[in-house]
Amino acid sequence: MLLFGILILYSFIYLGLHIYFLGAKLFLILNLILLIPILLQRPKIIPSRLNFSLLLMLAVIMVSVPFSSYIRISFEFLIYLLKMALIAFVTYFVLNSAKKMTIFLWMWLAYQFAIVMNTMTTLNMSEAAGRYGATGLAEYSFLGDANDFALALNIALPVAFYLMLQTRNKIFKSLLASAGIFIIIGIVVSQSRGGFITLISTMIFIILSQGKKRVLGLTITAFVVTGIFVLAPASYVERMQTITGPALEKGDTGYGRIALWKAGLKMMIDHPITGVGLGRYQAAYGHDYHRKEDRKWRVAHNSYISMGAETGIAGFLLYIYLLYTIFKENNDLRKSLRAAGMEKHFIYFLSKALTAALVAYCVGTMFLTAWYYIHIYLIIALTLAIRRIMVEEYGFEIQDSKDKILIKAPMMTD
Repeated sequence: MLLFGILILYSFIYLGLHIYFLGAKLFLILNLILLIPILLQRPKIIPSRLNFSLLLMLAVIMVSVPFSSYIRISFEFLIYLLKMALIAFVTYFVLNSAKKMTIFLWMWLAYQFAIVMNTMTTLNMSEAAGRYGATGLAEYSFLGDANDFALALNIALPVAFYLMLQTRNKIFKSLLASAGIFIIIGIVVSQSRGGFITLISTMIFIILSQGKKRVLGLTITAFVVTGIFVLAPASYVERMQTITGPALEKGDTGYGRIALWKAGLKMMIDHPITGVGLGRYQAAYGHDYHRKEDRKWRVAHNSYISMGAETGIAGFLLYIYLLYTIFKENNDLRKSLRAAGMEKHFIYFLSKALTAALVAYCVGTMFLTAWYYIHIYLIIALTLAIRRIMVEEYGFEIQDSKDKILIKAPMMTD
């Protein structure tokens, strides 16, 4: 029952279904309905450095709110962040078995597929310069912007890829391969330059982590990139060529983002302790840090700079530490799984997928202010859920050790 509730919850997040019901109120009610039975079970949190780093970052963010120049806006932003953390908390406790995790991921990928298909059905190829985010129901979610749309798909792509490698069922392999192809098509349709850079970076990372299969991976990547530039409309190729070169000049959005990044760095220098206030980059830019020719309130278009500008140096460093901790946690989990001879298990491949998804997130958010979106909280929840499944379902033991690997196989297997 709780799993069904989680699936509904994520359909609201990605497909925007709550727009057609009771809006944000229904979303909040569903969160509470899921939370109450979890609390009644007196859940135990498996200790992890990842828990600590997330809570520490949220604590520093909370401390910065009273020092904001507009406390009400910062407080509303804080509530949104805590809501994302609550969703991660609920997700972690509901997905307490490999079976539930599998069902969740298949449905989550189905949501991405539905968004792409819905977008493709409204695509007008006669509009050569058109850029597309999510359309239909999802247009009213955070995916309505083309760059946010591409980021979400880039994060989903490694999950489809690694699940395809893991499963032996030919039908499932075909479905996951099809989902991966349509996800790539969706990224191309968005015409997001940041999305293209993220796609290539993620594919390179996956190839480098494939060991002996790198040659095959390089060949596949070469075909994918060639296919994109051959089959994509001319407007897409032209737009990707503006990533570097003479096209990056005044008036281009790339040039504008560099100016926004410089402004964010200056905010961090001017307000190193508390920042300009949570959610206040736009106002600070519009009032005090804008270019002479630009008086609009704009976002930072960079999650790292946005975090530093709004919460100070401490918030920036803790955000970096959180990302590092997720990488380290998944690496340690895979070490323990390899020690137990579980390299071919579903959760081992999922851990690899989450690491690749985090690479996509880290690269993609260099061009987007998206650190408060569901993406990072979902990656954290799934990482911690793997740890819990290892302990509760497969009998792994938590052991403090000199190198701080907290999970270890209870016994070696052949």
